[in-house]
Amino acid sequence: MDDRAERAFIEELERRATPSQPLYSLFTQAAGTPPSLQEEFELFRVLYHAARTYALNTTLQRDPRVRDKRQAVERTLALIARTLEEEPRGIRLTIDTYSDFLDSRSR
Repeated sequence: MDDRAERAFIEELERRATPSQPLYSLFTQAAGTPPSLQEEFELFRVLYHAARTYALNTTLQRDPRVRDKRQAVERTLALIARTLEEEPRGIRLTIDTYSDFLDSRSR
């Protein structure tokens, strides 16, 4: 697929996008999506979710069981890696339960 065709496809979706029907939603429903764009959108979807989890580092620093910033970073990376590998649905972790999620892998 050439860049012009991809750009035209995206521009058409952008014209139709609304707050209640965002671009990504339109993209997933569109017929005739260029395969190269499917790959790129999937990459951006994964990166978006991974970037959102980076805020964990700050949150985990408040856990009284975390010794220092280094350990918070290690736990952040472990959580990101596990959730990207497993893509669990409907999981809700709190400062009190996230370590159980990490520890359950080693059992």
